[in-house]
Amino acid sequence: MDRSLKIETYSRIHITLIGMNVEGYRRNGGIGFSIDRPTMICKFVPSDTFRIIDNRSDALNYQEHERLLSHLKDLYLRYGCVRTFECTIESDIIPHCGFGSSTMLYLSVTEALFILNNVQYSREQLVKASGRGGTSGIGINTYFDGGFICDIGVKNTGGKTSITPSSISENDNQPFVVYRHLMPQWEFGVCISRQLGFLTEKEEVSFFDHIRSINQSEINEILYHAIYGIVASIEENDFATFKKAIKHIQSTQWKSLERSIYGKEIESIEQILYDNGADAVGMSSLGPLLFFTSNNVDQVVKNINNKHQDLVCFKTQSNNSPRLLSIL
Repeated sequence: MDRSLKIETYSRIHITLIGMNVEGYRRNGGIGFSIDRPTMICKFVPSDTFRIIDNRSDALNYQEHERLLSHLKDLYLRYGCVRTFECTIESDIIPHCGFGSSTMLYLSVTEALFILNNVQYSREQLVKASGRGGTSGIGINTYFDGGFICDIGVKNTGGKTSITPSSISENDNQPFVVYRHLMPQWEFGVCISRQLGFLTEKEEVSFFDHIRSINQSEINEILYHAIYGIVASIEENDFATFKKAIKHIQSTQWKSLERSIYGKEIESIEQILYDNGADAVGMSSLGPLLFFTSNNVDQVVKNINNKHQDLVCFKTQSNNSPRLLSIL
């Protein structure tokens, strides 16, 4: 009898990329952590062909839908599969705003294909087959582990002349994780403005195309705040230092370039959060998702939702659980 499957995955916050150049010892690398909401649920039931039903309020556009189907069909042939499925996506995650939903989705559909076709696979094989993780190792690792991840990217071999996002990067050499740790049970707020709009995969690629390698001295600054600030604070359960480092990272060169996508608007929303009780605010990945800390996250969320109808604000907390697999 053909089986059905459900995979529930957790969002991640991507604090920053690090070595965004093509000249040093290594390129890429980053730090980030898993949060307990929002989650994504993908349900897979037998079907005579691959179908994707995206029930999210912000569903895949036509190009993204076709690309995902093409991904599944290619794997089906490559691994000699005999079973296809219909995938229904349920989630309140807004795509392309910093939760890592594309990585979650590609890992989920790839793992479902393997499980439902009895393909034996390792963690590394699944990541490689998913096509994700070419630039950042955060989402591909929190998928399996939850918690906090620090990776140092991949060795610079001299053959690559540009920096690219994970959606189109080759992932033959997966980012090397040098530190993984359970996250302290810290609370966070999340704030999203629908007025800013969200980048499509094509727009993400365009952003990277217009960015040249950043200076080595700037990378040194990011490393200082990432290792001496964020990693040390996770190891020592030091929330105060974590907050300081998050604030400093926002003005480093790479994060400043990411924030510049939204101009002064992102700064205005950040200031609204501070005015309403946040004590540290960061932007996840390419944004526009802002995450924040506070001595009273509930009150900040309440203030924002009462005063600013154009903002979506809610509370979450760190997550240390892997994705959940259920055979139906």
